[in-house]
Amino acid sequence: MLRHRAEHPKEKIDEALTALGLEAISEEALKTIIDKELTKNKELLLESGNRALGKIIGFVMIQVRGKIDGKIVNEFVKKQLAEKLEEIIVEKG
Repeated sequence: MLRHRAEHPKEKIDEALTALGLEAISEEALKTIIDKELTKNKELLLESGNRALGKIIGFVMIQVRGKIDGKIVNEFVKKQLAEKLEEIIVEKG
């Protein structure tokens, strides 16, 4: 950030954060990322069920680290994982 500010002294802080990829993400954007990871890793969910939680959180954190609190990520992944597992159970019927 300091180097960027030195190289671009007239740039506003929010512009610098965006240019450096440091802007915060919204909860809606987080939900979308989690949904994509759950869909992409459906086999893992089928094999591991709730034990997949840690791996899914890891996949999501790779994308959002530094942009949203890890506690929020954990909370949202737990909720969406439970919903996705329920959906899978209903599909298997």
